[in-house]
Amino acid sequence: MATIGQQLLQPESGWKRYDDTDSNITYIGIKQIVSGSKYSNDSLMYFQPSENCTIKFNFIGSKIRLIDTMSSNRSSNMNIKIDDINYTFSDYSPNSIDQRLMFEKAGLLFKEHFVEISNNQKETVYGLDAIDIDENGKLKPYNPNVSSKKYTDNIIPIMTSDENTNIKLSCSAYYITQTGSKKLFPYLAFDNTVNSAWNFENQSQPTGGHWLKIFFKDRTRCIAKITIRNGVHASESVKNFKLQGSNDDILYEDIYVGFHPYGDLDTSKAIYEFDNNESYKYYRILIIDSYYSQSTTYGGIGELEMMEMISNKYLIKQNSNYYSINNNYIDLGKIDNGEELNNIIDEYGYDDLSIITKELDNKKIPTELENDYYKSFDINLNDIKDSINLIEEDNKKYIECGCNNYKISDKIKEINNAKFEVLMKE
Repeated sequence: MATIGQQLLQPESGWKRYDDTDSNITYIGIKQIVSGSKYSNDSLMYFQPSENCTIKFNFIGSKIRLIDTMSSNRSSNMNIKIDDINYTFSDYSPNSIDQRLMFEKAGLLFKEHFVEISNNQKETVYGLDAIDIDENGKLKPYNPNVSSKKYTDNIIPIMTSDENTNIKLSCSAYYITQTGSKKLFPYLAFDNTVNSAWNFENQSQPTGGHWLKIFFKDRTRCIAKITIRNGVHASESVKNFKLQGSNDDILYEDIYVGFHPYGDLDTSKAIYEFDNNESYKYYRILIIDSYYSQSTTYGGIGELEMMEMISNKYLIKQNSNYYSINNNYIDLGKIDNGEELNNIIDEYGYDDLSIITKELDNKKIPTELENDYYKSFDINLNDIKDSINLIEEDNKKYIECGCNNYKISDKIKEINNAKFEVLMKE
Protein backbone atom coordinates (compact mmCIF):
# COMPACT_ATOMS: atom_id res chain seq x y z
CA MET A 1 0.00 0.00 0.00
CA ALA A 2 1.36 3.39 -1.01
CA THR A 3 2.37 5.91 1.65
CA ILE A 4 2.37 9.72 1.59
CA GLY A 5 5.31 11.04 -0.44
CA GLN A 6 5.72 7.84 -2.43
CA GLN A 7 5.81 7.99 -6.22
CA LEU A 8 2.66 6.38 -7.60
CA LEU A 9 2.83 6.05 -11.39
CA GLN A 10 -0.34 3.97 -11.62
CA PRO A 11 -3.38 3.62 -9.36
CA GLU A 12 -3.13 0.69 -6.99
CA SER A 13 -5.55 -2.24 -7.04
CA GLY A 14 -9.00 -1.04 -5.94
CA TRP A 15 -8.36 2.51 -7.21
CA LYS A 16 -9.14 4.38 -10.43
CA ARG A 17 -7.28 7.46 -11.74
CA TYR A 18 -8.69 10.69 -13.19
CA ASP A 19 -6.40 13.19 -14.91
CA ASP A 20 -6.12 16.87 -13.94
CA THR A 21 -7.66 17.75 -17.34
CA ASP A 22 -10.94 15.94 -16.56
CA SER A 23 -13.94 18.15 -17.41
CA ASN A 24 -15.58 17.45 -14.02
CA ILE A 25 -12.84 19.44 -12.24
CA THR A 26 -13.42 23.19 -11.78
CA TYR A 27 -10.37 25.47 -11.46
CA ILE A 28 -10.99 28.94 -10.02
CA GLY A 29 -8.05 31.19 -10.89
CA ILE A 30 -5.53 31.31 -13.71
CA LYS A 31 -4.18 27.80 -14.03
CA GLN A 32 -0.94 26.85 -15.74
CA ILE A 33 -0.58 23.57 -17.64
CA VAL A 34 2.75 21.90 -18.39
CA SER A 35 3.23 18.88 -20.62
CA GLY A 36 5.65 15.99 -20.48
CA SER A 37 5.86 12.24 -20.28
CA LYS A 38 6.92 12.41 -16.63
CA TYR A 39 3.41 13.54 -15.66
CA SER A 40 0.29 11.41 -15.38
CA ASN A 41 -1.37 11.38 -18.81
CA ASP A 42 1.45 13.73 -19.97
CA SER A 43 0.13 16.88 -18.27
CA LEU A 44 0.14 18.70 -14.93
CA MET A 45 -1.85 21.70 -13.68
CA TYR A 46 -0.52 24.26 -11.18
CA PHE A 47 -1.28 27.71 -9.78
CA GLN A 48 1.37 30.43 -9.47
CA PRO A 49 2.16 31.95 -6.02
CA SER A 50 0.01 34.75 -4.52
CA GLU A 51 -3.16 33.68 -6.29
CA ASN A 52 -6.33 32.96 -4.37
CA CYS A 53 -7.21 29.83 -6.33
CA THR A 54 -9.28 26.74 -5.63
CA ILE A 55 -9.96 23.35 -7.18
CA LYS A 56 -13.47 21.91 -6.88
CA PHE A 57 -15.18 18.66 -7.84
CA ASN A 58 -17.47 15.92 -6.51
CA PHE A 59 -16.85 12.21 -6.41
CA ILE A 60 -18.80 9.07 -5.60
CA GLY A 61 -16.78 6.73 -3.44
CA SER A 62 -15.34 6.04 -0.01
CA LYS A 63 -11.71 7.13 -0.51
CA ILE A 64 -9.62 9.68 -2.38
CA ARG A 65 -5.95 10.34 -3.20
CA LEU A 66 -4.30 13.45 -4.67
CA ILE A 67 -1.23 13.10 -6.92
CA ASP A 68 1.22 15.93 -7.74
CA THR A 69 4.89 16.80 -8.24
CA MET A 70 6.16 17.39 -4.70
CA SER A 71 9.10 19.84 -4.65
CA SER A 72 10.77 22.66 -2.72
CA ASN A 73 8.61 25.40 -4.29
CA ARG A 74 5.36 23.69 -3.31
CA SER A 75 3.11 24.61 -0.39
CA SER A 76 3.57 22.95 2.99
CA ASN A 77 0.15 24.14 4.18
CA MET A 78 -2.59 22.91 1.88
CA ASN A 79 -6.27 22.52 2.75
CA ILE A 80 -8.83 20.08 1.39
CA LYS A 81 -12.47 20.32 2.44
CA ILE A 82 -14.57 17.17 2.04
CA ASP A 83 -18.25 17.67 2.89
CA ASP A 84 -17.46 20.73 5.07
CA ILE A 85 -14.73 18.90 7.02
CA ASN A 86 -11.25 20.43 6.59
CA TYR A 87 -7.99 18.49 6.40
CA THR A 88 -4.47 19.92 6.01
CA PHE A 89 -1.61 18.36 4.10
CA SER A 90 1.74 19.27 2.51
CA ASP A 91 2.87 19.32 -1.13
CA TYR A 92 6.44 20.25 -0.10
CA SER A 93 9.54 18.11 -0.57
CA PRO A 94 13.25 19.12 -0.67
CA ASN A 95 13.65 16.74 -3.61
CA SER A 96 11.50 17.14 -6.72
CA ILE A 97 9.80 13.89 -7.71
CA ASP A 98 6.80 13.65 -10.03
CA GLN A 99 3.54 11.75 -9.49
CA ARG A 100 3.82 11.53 -5.73
CA LEU A 101 0.98 10.74 -3.34
CA MET A 102 0.46 13.95 -1.35
CA PHE A 103 -2.93 13.30 0.31
CA GLU A 104 -5.15 10.33 1.12
CA LYS A 105 -8.47 10.02 2.92
CA ALA A 106 -10.15 6.63 3.29
CA GLY A 107 -13.01 5.29 5.40
CA LEU A 108 -15.65 7.69 4.07
CA LEU A 109 -19.19 6.50 3.48
CA PHE A 110 -19.60 5.23 -0.06
CA LYS A 111 -21.71 8.05 -1.47
CA GLU A 112 -21.31 11.37 -3.30
CA HIS A 113 -18.96 13.88 -1.63
CA PHE A 114 -18.04 17.46 -2.55
CA VAL A 115 -14.40 18.60 -2.45
CA GLU A 116 -12.62 21.98 -2.36
CA ILE A 117 -8.79 22.27 -2.44
CA SER A 118 -7.01 25.53 -1.54
CA ASN A 119 -3.59 26.83 -0.50
CA ASN A 120 -3.06 28.40 2.94
CA GLN A 121 0.51 29.43 1.99
CA LYS A 122 -0.10 31.99 -0.75
CA GLU A 123 3.57 32.66 -1.58
CA THR A 124 4.02 29.10 -2.82
CA VAL A 125 2.98 27.05 -5.83
CA TYR A 126 0.46 24.25 -5.65
CA GLY A 127 -0.75 21.88 -8.30
CA LEU A 128 -2.61 18.73 -9.24
CA ASP A 129 -1.53 15.92 -11.53
CA ALA A 130 -4.23 13.31 -10.89
CA ILE A 131 -7.01 12.15 -8.57
CA ASP A 132 -7.44 8.52 -7.50
CA ILE A 133 -10.76 7.25 -6.12
CA ASP A 134 -12.50 3.87 -5.70
CA GLU A 135 -12.30 1.71 -8.82
CA ASN A 136 -16.11 1.62 -8.84
CA GLY A 137 -16.42 5.31 -8.00
CA LYS A 138 -17.06 8.27 -10.27
CA LEU A 139 -15.83 11.85 -10.60
CA LYS A 140 -18.66 14.40 -10.96
CA PRO A 141 -19.05 18.18 -11.37
CA TYR A 142 -18.83 20.29 -8.24
CA ASN A 143 -22.11 20.54 -6.33
CA PRO A 144 -21.94 21.53 -2.64
CA ASN A 145 -25.66 20.93 -2.19
CA VAL A 146 -25.36 17.17 -2.57
CA SER A 147 -24.79 16.73 1.17
CA SER A 148 -27.60 19.12 2.09
CA LYS A 149 -30.32 16.88 0.72
CA LYS A 150 -32.68 15.69 3.43
CA TYR A 151 -34.23 12.25 3.58
CA THR A 152 -36.78 10.46 5.68
CA ASP A 153 -35.72 7.77 8.09
CA ASN A 154 -35.89 4.22 6.79
CA ILE A 155 -39.53 3.80 5.69
CA ILE A 156 -39.49 0.02 6.10
CA PRO A 157 -40.12 -1.05 9.71
CA ILE A 158 -38.42 -4.01 11.35
CA MET A 159 -40.04 -7.04 9.73
CA THR A 160 -40.77 -10.33 11.50
CA SER A 161 -42.47 -11.94 8.51
CA ASP A 162 -42.83 -11.29 4.79
CA GLU A 163 -46.02 -9.24 5.18
CA ASN A 164 -47.57 -6.71 7.51
CA THR A 165 -50.40 -4.20 7.16
CA ASN A 166 -48.61 -1.92 4.69
CA ILE A 167 -45.79 -3.97 3.14
CA LYS A 168 -45.48 -7.30 1.36
CA LEU A 169 -42.11 -8.84 0.52
CA SER A 170 -41.28 -11.49 -2.06
CA CYS A 171 -38.24 -12.81 -3.92
CA SER A 172 -37.10 -14.92 -6.85
CA ALA A 173 -35.67 -17.63 -4.56
CA TYR A 174 -34.56 -18.25 -0.98
CA TYR A 175 -32.36 -20.83 0.71
CA ILE A 176 -33.85 -23.85 2.51
CA THR A 177 -31.73 -26.39 4.35
CA GLN A 178 -32.06 -30.03 3.32
CA THR A 179 -34.09 -30.79 6.42
CA GLY A 180 -36.24 -27.71 5.92
CA SER A 181 -35.38 -26.49 9.41
CA LYS A 182 -33.99 -23.17 8.19
CA LYS A 183 -35.47 -20.86 5.57
CA LEU A 184 -33.83 -17.54 4.67
CA PHE A 185 -36.94 -15.55 3.75
CA PRO A 186 -36.98 -11.98 2.32
CA TYR A 187 -37.93 -10.36 5.64
CA LEU A 188 -34.49 -11.26 7.01
CA ALA A 189 -33.11 -8.34 4.96
CA PHE A 190 -35.31 -6.05 7.10
CA ASP A 191 -34.94 -7.52 10.62
CA ASN A 192 -32.37 -4.96 11.84
CA THR A 193 -29.42 -7.37 12.01
CA VAL A 194 -26.88 -8.71 9.51
CA ASN A 195 -26.58 -11.93 11.50
CA SER A 196 -29.56 -13.20 9.53
CA ALA A 197 -30.03 -12.41 5.84
CA TRP A 198 -32.17 -13.08 2.81
CA ASN A 199 -30.12 -15.60 0.87
CA PHE A 200 -30.36 -17.79 -2.23
CA GLU A 201 -27.96 -20.65 -2.91
CA ASN A 202 -27.45 -22.82 -5.97
CA GLN A 203 -30.51 -21.28 -7.67
CA SER A 204 -30.48 -20.66 -11.44
CA GLN A 205 -30.51 -16.97 -12.23
CA PRO A 206 -33.75 -15.54 -13.69
CA THR A 207 -33.56 -13.08 -16.58
CA GLY A 208 -31.89 -9.93 -15.26
CA GLY A 209 -30.87 -11.44 -11.93
CA HIS A 210 -32.29 -12.74 -8.68
CA TRP A 211 -34.61 -10.20 -7.11
CA LEU A 212 -36.00 -8.99 -3.81
CA LYS A 213 -39.34 -7.18 -4.13
CA ILE A 214 -41.00 -4.65 -1.81
CA PHE A 215 -44.71 -3.91 -2.36
CA PHE A 216 -46.08 -0.84 -0.55
CA LYS A 217 -49.73 -1.74 -0.16
CA ASP A 218 -50.87 1.57 1.34
CA ARG A 219 -49.54 4.07 -1.23
CA THR A 220 -46.83 4.84 -3.77
CA ARG A 221 -43.39 5.90 -2.58
CA CYS A 222 -40.67 8.02 -4.19
CA ILE A 223 -37.44 6.31 -3.13
CA ALA A 224 -34.30 8.44 -3.57
CA LYS A 225 -31.84 6.73 -1.22
CA ILE A 226 -31.06 3.17 -0.16
CA THR A 227 -28.45 1.49 2.01
CA ILE A 228 -27.16 -2.07 1.62
CA ARG A 229 -25.14 -4.35 3.91
CA ASN A 230 -23.94 -7.86 3.20
CA GLY A 231 -24.67 -10.73 5.58
CA VAL A 232 -22.12 -12.45 7.80
CA HIS A 233 -21.81 -15.54 5.58
CA ALA A 234 -19.82 -15.66 2.32
CA SER A 235 -22.83 -16.34 0.09
CA GLU A 236 -24.89 -13.47 1.54
CA SER A 237 -23.48 -10.70 -0.63
CA VAL A 238 -24.32 -8.41 -3.54
CA LYS A 239 -21.88 -6.90 -6.05
CA ASN A 240 -23.60 -5.37 -9.11
CA PHE A 241 -27.28 -4.55 -8.75
CA LYS A 242 -30.22 -2.54 -10.11
CA LEU A 243 -33.08 -0.80 -8.35
CA GLN A 244 -36.32 -0.84 -10.34
CA GLY A 245 -39.84 0.51 -9.80
CA SER A 246 -43.31 -0.37 -11.07
CA ASN A 247 -46.95 0.45 -10.44
CA ASP A 248 -48.42 -2.71 -11.98
CA ASP A 249 -45.80 -5.34 -11.05
CA ILE A 250 -45.40 -6.09 -14.76
CA LEU A 251 -43.49 -3.24 -16.39
CA TYR A 252 -40.46 -2.19 -14.34
CA GLU A 253 -38.39 0.95 -14.91
CA ASP A 254 -34.68 1.17 -14.05
CA ILE A 255 -34.11 3.76 -11.32
CA TYR A 256 -30.50 3.18 -10.35
CA VAL A 257 -27.62 0.90 -11.36
CA GLY A 258 -25.15 0.35 -8.55
CA PHE A 259 -22.03 -1.43 -7.39
CA HIS A 260 -21.62 -2.58 -3.79
CA PRO A 261 -18.00 -1.87 -2.81
CA TYR A 262 -17.75 -4.27 0.12
CA GLY A 263 -16.89 -7.92 -0.53
CA ASP A 264 -18.24 -11.07 1.07
CA LEU A 265 -17.97 -11.22 4.88
CA ASP A 266 -17.72 -7.39 4.96
CA THR A 267 -20.93 -6.05 6.50
CA SER A 268 -20.07 -2.33 6.11
CA LYS A 269 -22.98 -0.14 5.05
CA ALA A 270 -22.93 1.46 1.58
CA ILE A 271 -25.17 4.47 0.92
CA TYR A 272 -26.66 5.15 -2.50
CA GLU A 273 -28.34 8.49 -3.28
CA PHE A 274 -29.88 9.12 -6.70
CA ASP A 275 -32.32 11.32 -8.58
CA ASN A 276 -35.81 9.84 -8.73
CA ASN A 277 -38.95 11.90 -9.22
CA GLU A 278 -41.34 8.99 -9.82
CA SER A 279 -43.45 7.29 -7.17
CA TYR A 280 -43.99 3.54 -7.34
CA LYS A 281 -45.86 0.90 -5.38
CA TYR A 282 -43.44 -1.87 -6.28
CA TYR A 283 -39.67 -1.76 -5.93
CA ARG A 284 -37.21 -4.55 -6.53
CA ILE A 285 -33.48 -5.03 -6.15
CA LEU A 286 -32.00 -7.10 -8.97
CA ILE A 287 -28.79 -8.84 -7.93
CA ILE A 288 -26.83 -9.13 -11.16
CA ASP A 289 -23.97 -10.90 -9.39
CA SER A 290 -22.44 -11.37 -5.94
CA TYR A 291 -18.94 -11.71 -4.50
CA TYR A 292 -19.36 -15.46 -4.06
CA SER A 293 -17.40 -17.75 -6.40
CA GLN A 294 -20.67 -18.82 -8.06
CA SER A 295 -21.67 -15.20 -8.43
CA THR A 296 -25.00 -15.50 -10.28
CA THR A 297 -26.52 -18.47 -8.43
CA TYR A 298 -25.49 -17.50 -4.88
CA GLY A 299 -26.13 -14.17 -3.19
CA GLY A 300 -28.24 -12.22 -0.75
CA ILE A 301 -28.64 -9.08 1.35
CA GLY A 302 -27.93 -8.71 5.06
CA GLU A 303 -29.83 -5.45 5.53
CA LEU A 304 -31.63 -3.06 3.17
CA GLU A 305 -32.99 0.40 4.00
CA MET A 306 -35.11 2.69 1.80
CA MET A 307 -35.63 6.45 2.17
CA GLU A 308 -37.61 9.20 0.45
CA MET A 309 -36.18 12.67 -0.12
CA ILE A 310 -37.68 15.52 1.89
CA SER A 311 -38.32 18.58 -0.29
CA ASN A 312 -39.19 22.14 0.67
CA LYS A 313 -42.76 23.15 -0.08
CA TYR A 314 -43.90 26.63 -1.13
CA LEU A 315 -47.09 28.69 -1.19
CA ILE A 316 -47.55 32.30 -2.36
CA LYS A 317 -49.38 34.88 -0.23
CA GLN A 318 -51.11 37.96 -1.70
CA ASN A 319 -53.68 40.21 0.02
CA SER A 320 -53.89 37.79 2.99
CA ASN A 321 -54.82 34.88 0.71
CA TYR A 322 -52.61 31.86 0.00
CA TYR A 323 -52.09 30.45 -3.49
CA SER A 324 -50.90 27.13 -4.86
CA ILE A 325 -48.28 27.26 -7.67
CA ASN A 326 -48.40 23.62 -8.82
CA ASN A 327 -48.79 24.25 -12.58
CA ASN A 328 -51.54 26.74 -11.83
CA TYR A 329 -52.29 29.72 -9.60
CA ILE A 330 -55.15 28.66 -7.35
CA ASP A 331 -56.61 30.77 -4.57
CA LEU A 332 -56.71 28.70 -1.37
CA GLY A 333 -58.34 31.50 0.62
CA LYS A 334 -57.46 33.28 3.84
CA ILE A 335 -55.97 31.02 6.53
CA ASP A 336 -55.40 32.30 10.07
CA ASN A 337 -55.10 29.03 11.95
CA GLY A 338 -51.53 27.72 12.24
CA GLU A 339 -52.52 24.06 12.24
CA GLU A 340 -54.76 24.54 9.20
CA LEU A 341 -51.97 26.40 7.37
CA ASN A 342 -49.57 23.55 8.11
CA ASN A 343 -52.05 21.07 6.63
CA ILE A 344 -52.65 23.31 3.59
CA ILE A 345 -48.95 23.58 2.72
CA ASP A 346 -48.58 19.81 3.11
CA GLU A 347 -51.50 19.27 0.75
CA TYR A 348 -51.01 22.05 -1.81
CA GLY A 349 -47.41 23.25 -1.39
CA TYR A 350 -45.11 22.83 -4.41
CA ASP A 351 -41.41 21.95 -4.29
CA ASP A 352 -40.10 24.22 -7.08
CA LEU A 353 -40.40 27.98 -6.54
CA SER A 354 -38.81 28.71 -9.93
CA ILE A 355 -41.97 27.46 -11.66
CA ILE A 356 -43.53 30.92 -11.26
CA THR A 357 -41.30 32.33 -14.04
CA LYS A 358 -41.49 29.34 -16.39
CA GLU A 359 -43.67 29.20 -19.48
CA LEU A 360 -46.30 26.48 -19.04
CA ASP A 361 -48.71 24.84 -21.47
CA ASN A 362 -50.93 22.92 -19.05
CA LYS A 363 -52.80 23.47 -15.82
CA LYS A 364 -53.41 21.16 -12.88
CA ILE A 365 -56.55 21.49 -10.82
CA PRO A 366 -56.39 19.62 -7.49
CA THR A 367 -59.24 17.52 -6.15
CA GLU A 368 -60.51 16.91 -2.62
CA LEU A 369 -62.15 13.81 -1.20
CA GLU A 370 -65.60 14.67 0.17
CA ASN A 371 -68.00 11.97 1.37
CA ASP A 372 -66.43 9.24 -0.79
CA TYR A 373 -66.38 11.51 -3.86
CA TYR A 374 -63.52 13.51 -5.38
CA LYS A 375 -64.40 17.14 -6.10
CA SER A 376 -62.13 19.46 -8.08
CA PHE A 377 -61.48 23.17 -7.62
CA ASP A 378 -63.23 25.38 -10.20
CA ILE A 379 -62.30 24.68 -13.84
CA ASN A 380 -62.57 27.42 -16.47
CA LEU A 381 -63.68 25.92 -19.78
CA ASN A 382 -62.10 28.88 -21.59
CA ASP A 383 -58.69 27.72 -20.32
CA ILE A 384 -58.94 24.28 -21.93
CA LYS A 385 -57.20 24.11 -25.28
CA ASP A 386 -57.00 20.53 -26.51
CA SER A 387 -57.14 17.95 -23.68
CA ILE A 388 -58.46 17.25 -20.21
CA ASN A 389 -57.61 14.19 -18.12
CA LEU A 390 -57.63 12.81 -14.61
CA ILE A 391 -54.08 12.12 -13.39
CA GLU A 392 -52.51 10.91 -10.14
CA GLU A 393 -49.21 12.17 -8.74
CA ASP A 394 -47.74 11.55 -5.29
CA ASN A 395 -50.96 9.82 -4.21
CA LYS A 396 -53.05 12.89 -5.17
CA LYS A 397 -55.61 13.21 -7.96
CA TYR A 398 -55.65 16.19 -10.34
CA ILE A 399 -57.57 17.33 -13.38
CA GLU A 400 -54.95 18.23 -16.01
CA CYS A 401 -55.82 20.23 -19.10
CA GLY A 402 -53.85 21.60 -22.02
CA CYS A 403 -53.95 25.38 -22.41
CA ASN A 404 -52.35 28.33 -24.16
CA ASN A 405 -48.86 29.18 -22.94
CA TYR A 406 -48.80 31.24 -19.75
CA LYS A 407 -46.65 32.17 -16.76
CA ILE A 408 -47.76 32.11 -13.13
CA SER A 409 -45.82 35.36 -12.66
CA ASP A 410 -48.32 37.10 -14.97
CA LYS A 411 -51.14 36.02 -12.63
CA ILE A 412 -49.20 37.33 -9.63
CA LYS A 413 -48.81 40.73 -11.34
CA GLU A 414 -52.61 41.09 -11.51
CA ILE A 415 -52.95 41.15 -7.70
CA ASN A 416 -51.69 43.63 -5.06
CA ASN A 417 -49.51 45.55 -7.53
CA ALA A 418 -47.50 42.36 -8.09
CA LYS A 419 -46.35 42.28 -4.45
CA PHE A 420 -46.26 38.84 -2.83
CA GLU A 421 -44.80 36.80 0.02
CA VAL A 422 -43.35 33.29 -0.08
CA LEU A 423 -44.21 30.70 2.54
CA MET A 424 -41.74 27.81 2.76
CA LYS A 425 -41.88 24.64 4.82
CA GLU A 426 -38.85 22.36 5.13
